[in-house]
Amino acid sequence: MEIRDITEWASPVIKTIRVSHGFGKASYTLEVRQFIPIEGDSLEEQWSDRGIMKKHKLPPFAIADMRKAAITLRRYVDESMLDFIGDGIDYENPLVLKTYRMAYRHALNAPVSF
Repeated sequence: MEIRDITEWASPVIKTIRVSHGFGKASYTLEVRQFIPIEGDSLEEQWSDRGIMKKHKLPPFAIADMRKAAITLRRYVDESMLDFIGDGIDYENPLVLKTYRMAYRHALNAPVSF
């Protein structure tokens, strides 16, 4: 799937939303706009809850600027990495703690391109 900016919008109004994934207080903001749906666009989310399929309609909004959103998301991951790790590790296990610390140090120095 190719990610690209939408060129024809339903509205010129840009809205700012705050997104969180439930890890500590980590969140980020995205700018979205209402778009004109075309064939193949997903306007509902589906999931299974104990074997029962559920659906929820989604309003036709999309990220207004994909490049800006990518930069925002990268910053969010970099700034929130400790929140993600902190919520998921066993602090009593020294091997696990050392492994996550080593991975974190590596992530800080790893080359990035986008």
